[in-house]
Amino acid sequence: MTKLIAWLSFLVAIFAGAGLAATEPGLVQIVVVVGALTALAVDIFKDRVPNRDAVVVAVALPSLIVSMNGGIPETLTRWLDALWGQFDGSAAEALGTSTMLVVAVAAVVVSLVLTRTMSGRGSRSAVRASGH
Repeated sequence: MTKLIAWLSFLVAIFAGAGLAATEPGLVQIVVVVGALTALAVDIFKDRVPNRDAVVVAVALPSLIVSMNGGIPETLTRWLDALWGQFDGSAAEALGTSTMLVVAVAAVVVSLVLTRTMSGRGSRSAVRASGH
């Protein structure tokens, strides 16, 4: 029964997404950002450890927000530009490249490898057993 409900939920979500895209595409961005923030919070809250879901959201969320219109995306864009400005020369030089895209892609790969390494270790019992 659970699988049936999951598939029904998925089909309704596709219908809802199509309706939003056809009538109010900007609202889709808001729904996705709120959903991503919720997934991030739930993932961290359940065991106090940012697991794979939180890492994927952390990689994607800034791009989702920056692509929106409004004051929050403009502020985030300034913050992200300032953050990258701190690493622009040194990080690129350390990796032997002149482009921050390579640095960003390398950071994505590292974060996903690290979260993959922690897979299965995110539960409270595993954390307690490891002494952390």
